[in-house]
Amino acid sequence: MNLIVTVLFFICISKVSSSFNETFARYFVWPMAASAYSEHPEICVKDNFYQSEFKRRIKVNCDTLKNDNCVAFTAVSHSNKAIIISFRGSEDLEGIMEIIDVIS
Repeated sequence: MNLIVTVLFFICISKVSSSFNETFARYFVWPMAASAYSEHPEICVKDNFYQSEFKRRIKVNCDTLKNDNCVAFTAVSHSNKAIIISFRGSEDLEGIMEIIDVIS
């Protein structure tokens, strides 16, 4: 049974096609990823998306022992009919190294 499910899964996956869209990555994804590091991401959203609406910025402690914060924000682009969710993790090198240790 598991073999049949696996084979069907790979058959379905092979039918899906996607391509990298450099314009989308450069002018939409990259600015929103970078704006998560800004204290005022609403400016980045307004500058990059026509008819956009900034919703909320959330800032929480990533590490209770240190003053390290994780940040996320949400926005809506009405013209692109898109929901924007952008976030960043720790900015502390030690925090990043901890994550790498856990993953590997």
